[in-house]
Amino acid sequence: MKVLYICFTDFDNINRGSAVRPYKMYNAFINRGYEVILINGNVQERRKKFIHSKKNNHLENIDYCYIEPSTYPCHPIDYLMFIYIKSLNIPVGLFYRDMYHKFPELFNKKGIKKMELLIRYKFDWSIYKIISKTIFFPSDSMAKYFKFDNKAALPPAGEITKVNKEHLSNCVIYVGGTSKEFGTDILLDAMRYVNEKINIKLILVCREYNDELFDKYANSNWLEIKHLSTDELAHEYVNSDIAIIPRPITEYNSFAVPIKLFEYLSYNVPIVTTNCFETARFVENNQIGVVTGDNYQELAEAIMKLYKNDNEIFKYTNNSKKTLINGNLWGHRVDKIEKYLLDVHD
Repeated sequence: MKVLYICFTDFDNINRGSAVRPYKMYNAFINRGYEVILINGNVQERRKKFIHSKKNNHLENIDYCYIEPSTYPCHPIDYLMFIYIKSLNIPVGLFYRDMYHKFPELFNKKGIKKMELLIRYKFDWSIYKIISKTIFFPSDSMAKYFKFDNKAALPPAGEITKVNKEHLSNCVIYVGGTSKEFGTDILLDAMRYVNEKINIKLILVCREYNDELFDKYANSNWLEIKHLSTDELAHEYVNSDIAIIPRPITEYNSFAVPIKLFEYLSYNVPIVTTNCFETARFVENNQIGVVTGDNYQELAEAIMKLYKNDNEIFKYTNNSKKTLINGNLWGHRVDKIEKYLLDVHD
């Protein structure tokens, strides 16, 4: 199989959450033994790689093309590249990552810049509809916001790791951004409440954080803030009993499927998540954790309840590997792409 893979990510730095998915998809194609023509990086790098591939006939006999744009609008050079690929009659599948622009209250641009970006996002979508055989979304819920005949959910995935946990360490973990939008205040208040009852450490892994959110917890002996690379996270996961997804319940968060959900899953860490629809549904359907309300009392009670019945923790741990094997590895995402682009039936 020969695949053309276009993404806007530089694989030299995959510590950002937005870079992990494109890199994992690339590895999934490689692990299949496919010949992968990779066009990635910033706009200058993409242009250079595209011209090189075209000049050296690397775009001949391509079975299909898979594209993962960034959350920022495309460059005109990308439009020309996409249209050229379409002219070769190559089936194209495109992953539409995000849609902040459909939620004005969350879109952090203002004035002329905001108007410019909104126009560019609309133009992106018009191009995507022209070139794509299938447009993929993180979830079915997000796909419902868009009109296109052939669309499908293509959430993140996980991978099997050799983790065997026999004892609890009285430690929970959160990995990701820190802000009220991510539920950091809910998480910190919940862990303060938990530690008034039982001693449970929180390992909070982030790139940077808002001091105002953490000021009143600066001297808390239950809080440990770390800045780690992706490779360094494995040790923390192995030593954690529970992973937390504390996002507030909003319309936007209801259709989100965080990649960290599947990273937690890969290390067999049971999950406590707030009741954001797609994430909560996945956790409940696969029995890999507990769903709770988006306030600190309910989150704290859910954590303490698990520690009072540690058999539940180990049950969710055991279910994690089953969940991955039953359709949630990165290779399964390649299967789904090919089902829609090559009409491969199960």
